[in-house]
Amino acid sequence: MTDYPTIITPGGEELVLVPRADFEALIAERNEDARDIVLADTIVAGVRNGDMATLSETEADILLAAPTALSGWRKIRGLTQVSLSAEAGISQNYLSELERGKRGGTTDVLAKLARVLRVRIDDLIDA
Repeated sequence: MTDYPTIITPGGEELVLVPRADFEALIAERNEDARDIVLADTIVAGVRNGDMATLSETEADILLAAPTALSGWRKIRGLTQVSLSAEAGISQNYLSELERGKRGGTTDVLAKLARVLRVRIDDLIDA
């Protein structure tokens, strides 16, 4: 840690002299911390009110091992390709291609799959 010079005001207040770059770095860090706190509060509130789901360790392992997020969510929900494709109104062959990453789904198809799987569309899109 750097030792910064200090001065004492006539009123007895101790002030620290900090180079501008160090001061700006401290302010940026404080602002980032504040954003992180807001994000964390938003996530906690989302989990509490049911807008965001949490995963068990087993469910996380399933998602990580799956070839695509779609495949992982289907397995987590305990659905077969036949049942998911029927509920979403698409063919089982199309679903199979989506799950293997051979085809991309339209927004409409992803929305239907997300509804059946009870997840957000974003949860089905692989990064």
